[in-house]
Amino acid sequence: MIHQPSNVSSRINPRDNCIAMATTVFVYGSLKSGHSAHGLLNGAERLADGVLDGVQCIEHEGYPMLIPGDDAISGEVYRVNAEQLLTLDAYEEAPEVYARVQRQLRDCRWVNLYVQAVDPGTP
Repeated sequence: MIHQPSNVSSRINPRDNCIAMATTVFVYGSLKSGHSAHGLLNGAERLADGVLDGVQCIEHEGYPMLIPGDDAISGEVYRVNAEQLLTLDAYEEAPEVYARVQRQLRDCRWVNLYVQAVDPGTP
């Protein structure tokens, strides 16, 4: 005799908000541990740090900003939920000042990160 639980459903209800989507974020400036905005990552899970190639770090109004280039930058990687991601978007003034993009780290992980939103040479 095979036991079949009577109250288990294999269907997923799209209205069920019990499962929050998580994503990974690479941070390299004020969001890093010990820096001014790190508190925005309270509750996020820190993962292994990473290195991003193909960038150059410039300064924008006193904060670091990434643009395409030939350098690499080390950063911290966090798993955040959708609400935390929206909070980070607001802090980074995305998409007006910074743009949230997906890039692959040197160790092949895909992460979200914030880079310059527009080319300064664009009118």
